[in-house]
Formats: sequence, C-alpha cells, structure tokens
Amino acid sequence: MRGATAREMPEAVAALSALSGRLDVLRMRQLNERVEVEGQDAARVAAEALAELGLAADGAGTGVTVDSGRDRGSWLAYLWDRRAGSRA
Repeated sequence: MRGATAREMPEAVAALSALSGRLDVLRMRQLNERVEVEGQDAARVAAEALAELGLAADGAGTGVTVDSGRDRGSWLAYLWDRRAGSRA
C-alpha cells in the first residue's frame, strides 16, 4: 500500500504490517472458505484468526467475543480495532 491510501489510512498500513508474513495462501483460503462456503460470520472468523496469530486479546483462541462489525466498516478496520483492543 502506497501513496494516498497509505497517507489517508495509516491504520490500514499498520494492520497489514502486523499480518505480514503470518498469513500464507493456504491459511487465507481456509479463512475465506469458512466465510464464503460455510457461511460463518466474517467478524468471528477474523477474530479467531487474530487470536490464533496472537494478535488479539484472547491469544488462546477461546472465548472470543465479537460484534459482527458489519456496520463498522471494512474487515481491515475490524482487524485493526481488535488488535488495538488487545494492547489495552
């Protein structure tokens, strides 16, 4: 991400940097399958993935509490919100 997008959305750059090197193609396909094929809630899938990667408050990956996030913007914004909450 470069240029205007990076200047306008520094939180997106930070969130993508946190994920850099942690999600391979196979893992991303598995996450997409859970949402697109199995119909699981994208916010829950994202929260569980972040927890598994140690980027969410619940690093063990259990007891993840999520809001569907559908009214809060993009998946990336949701990821950033979850990451920021884990540092509090």
